[in-house]
Amino acid sequence: MSTEIFHYQPMMLDTKGGTVFNVVHSEFENMATQRGLISERQKQYFSFSYNDKLLLPGESETLRDEIQAFYNARQGSFDNFFLPSWRLEAKLQEAVTTSDNTFILHKNPTYMGFSKTALQPGNWVYFCHRFPRDFEVSPTHEVRQIIDWSESGGEWTVTVDSTFDNDYSVGTYVQKAYIVYFASPDLAYIKDIPYSVGYTIDFVEDLSELYLSDFGG
Repeated sequence: MSTEIFHYQPMMLDTKGGTVFNVVHSEFENMATQRGLISERQKQYFSFSYNDKLLLPGESETLRDEIQAFYNARQGSFDNFFLPSWRLEAKLQEAVTTSDNTFILHKNPTYMGFSKTALQPGNWVYFCHRFPRDFEVSPTHEVRQIIDWSESGGEWTVTVDSTFDNDYSVGTYVQKAYIVYFASPDLAYIKDIPYSVGYTIDFVEDLSELYLSDFGG
């Protein structure tokens, strides 16, 4: 899995979900079919829209170029990556440092759709000093997986899977993130003369991460 983050904040977003049942079918010689339910899981679909002005001719750092480079590096829909959901945001109530593996919220994590179930998909949380906009290339940000939390006096202490790579101050926004891949094998955009470009990009939550393991490695 790629650890890259598609951090471009959309102008408009559309999120859809559906229930996925993993059912195994076995057919016998007498044509009877046995069915077994392995798992049931919600699957998320995202559609993000971008419409922004390009920079002047000759300037290379444009939204179009950055998104295209990210798409090319993932080889289209081949590689997966992290996607901030850009909704249901919360804020840190205490600063965290690179020695910490916990953070504090004044909001129940279940409100943002998190779970205490180990390795539950969608238990990824996105941290960023400030949300990147326009052509910001290198925000200070990261993704961590929530593994547990406890509540005391209206404060939730949330435990993540490892210590942080960066320091974050009080008030830093956090939000839910997903492992996704591009839904389309091509990346089309609409370019309006002289200097504007529009994308509508579809993403699909990658449930295959559920079944990856180090067994036999």
